[in-house]
Amino acid sequence: MLLGYRAGLSPEDADGRTLLTLMLLQRELDEMGGARPRVIVELFDADNVDLAATSGADDFVVSDAIASRLMTQLA
Repeated sequence: MLLGYRAGLSPEDADGRTLLTLMLLQRELDEMGGARPRVIVELFDADNVDLAATSGADDFVVSDAIASRLMTQLA
């Protein structure tokens, strides 16, 4: 399961909405029990990774980090 918002939001608002959705999803999954899906979170700002880690995401995709790596490889 991949969480991430993009359309019509600033990077800060998109990350905030993603993290809020992650917390709500984690609560619902805890109540359901059973096998849990793997949750991957897309964030715009690498500074928000610590927040996502404490919220229970299994992995992260950080948009600005991906762009930085791509530019480094192209150079």
